[in-house]
Amino acid sequence: MEEKIDVLNEFGEFTGQIATREECHQKGLWHRAVYGFVIDKESNVLLQKRSANKKLWPNLWDVTVGGHVDSGEFGRQALIREIKEELGIDVNDNEIKYMLGSTSINAKGGIINKHYNECYMILKDIDISKVVLQKEEVSEVKYFSKDELLKRIENNYDGLTDKTGPWNFLKRILNSSTTNKVNDENNSYVCEYGQLHDYSKLNIEKVEKDRTGKSYNNVDELKKDLKEVFLIY
Repeated sequence: MEEKIDVLNEFGEFTGQIATREECHQKGLWHRAVYGFVIDKESNVLLQKRSANKKLWPNLWDVTVGGHVDSGEFGRQALIREIKEELGIDVNDNEIKYMLGSTSINAKGGIINKHYNECYMILKDIDISKVVLQKEEVSEVKYFSKDELLKRIENNYDGLTDKTGPWNFLKRILNSSTTNKVNDENNSYVCEYGQLHDYSKLNIEKVEKDRTGKSYNNVDELKKDLKEVFLIY
């Protein structure tokens, strides 16, 4: 079945239009996408190798999972769906941590990708012998150590796709204490601008003040602020 995708304007706002993936890529329409990195407790990162028949970046190592957000779907739902489709991995909502949003424009091979991206960390130890690959998308998966991956990124993205945004963000994660903080049993919670909630319900004036994100050590504090910021009742 052909993918149906919500079309956005250049500000990331819903236009009310729905288009196919092919239409978005041919016309350069803004739309939503998600990607995520599976990172284990030792800071090893699970990557997928794109299949040889992919139009873009064939036979190169890529983010653990990525894909488009279907019309009417939330980013988290898309991520859970994509990792099940591509790798046969079941992930629940508690194993997903939203990290940031970004925009990207990539024109290559007759495809114009204009994305509003959502990036996630997936905190799960995965036995790769039990991974079920979607062969038309993925040829193999492999865990990379922190040092090996950082070396590849520094060496002009050696063997990796040229998606510089995701790799440089991963570099920041691996070079910081973020993974340790998120993996710690006493998680901190981060409220990020406009994510996981209906954009039409945003109190923009309040959200803009906290656009860089705010950390919480208590989930009740987060829920209280979310009610104020996103008008959740």
